[in-house]
Amino acid sequence: IDLIHKTQFAMAIQDVRYYLTGMLFDVSQQQLTTVATDGHRLALARSVIDVDADLNMQAILPRKAVIELERLASELGKMLGDQDNAVTLSFGREFLQVSLPFGDVDSAGQVSQNLMVTFTARLIDGKFPDYRRVMPSNTDKLALFNQEKMMDVLRRVAILSNEKSRGVVFNFASDGMVEVRANNAEQDEAVEMIQAKYQGEPMELSFNAAYLQDVLGVIQGDLQMHMSQSNASVLVNQLNDEFHQYVIMPMRI
Repeated sequence: IDLIHKTQFAMAIQDVRYYLTGMLFDVSQQQLTTVATDGHRLALARSVIDVDADLNMQAILPRKAVIELERLASELGKMLGDQDNAVTLSFGREFLQVSLPFGDVDSAGQVSQNLMVTFTARLIDGKFPDYRRVMPSNTDKLALFNQEKMMDVLRRVAILSNEKSRGVVFNFASDGMVEVRANNAEQDEAVEMIQAKYQGEPMELSFNAAYLQDVLGVIQGDLQMHMSQSNASVLVNQLNDEFHQYVIMPMRI
């Protein structure tokens, strides 16, 4: 369920490409990968699972079902506490069934009776884009930020960003400090400096602040940004974590 929490924010809300209004569940190489994208950003999370070695399949779960499944799992998690309980996924041609452990919790906080809650949802009939093709490669620039400091800077600077584009500009000029700025139609401007470890040639990149804030909301610890050019997509991940990856397209301001 952590896979859903770490990726669901990137699902499209409304799109003529109806398959983007859901989340991809990709089972291959004994891993489960969840992917969500709205065409401007992509969120990916993967985990090793107990599955037949030769099983390869994909299914797209609708947005409404994804949100409800996360809510249900969160409620059950609060009742069961930190107990490690396996979640079972059953894939059909038209439906996905998720079985979550449940039970009566006694006064000592122990599950006294093991039960299962079953969640079933109809799948989206469509072809999800090949997410592997949009993952940035050949990046030659790397920036390392503290997650909490980045959140604070973005929260302050984004206040004066354009209401529609929410654009903020990152100026990577030297190893040590990165300039973050935003302005709006009223000529208001906010500029802040944030400490970072940057490797690469000087470069400016513009992002939708909300997209980056969504990623920061599910990352703990230091944040890495892998970049190549000012008009190329950026790969974002937590330091030393290759199981959760995020792609954000830059924007023009």
